[in-house]
Amino acid sequence: LSRPLHLEVAARYGYWQPHYYGLERKTARPAAVHEIAGVVTAMALHGLLKAQLEYARQWERDVQGVDVDVHQVRFQLQAAF
Repeated sequence: LSRPLHLEVAARYGYWQPHYYGLERKTARPAAVHEIAGVVTAMALHGLLKAQLEYARQWERDVQGVDVDVHQVRFQLQAAF
């Protein structure tokens, strides 16, 4: 029995400190960056048609103490022939 639609769900969390942090404290650069994301993928026709929707949020605090919040939404449609 073949499924007409296959769904996948994924999530991720990331944290990093840029390597240039602390070199020049005059420039507003992030001390640490956090990211959380979620992805939903739908595949049809045995994987020949694929649609993917991703939402990601990044937040950081620069060396001057200012919070920066970034939201991203991506959509991808892929078809194989």
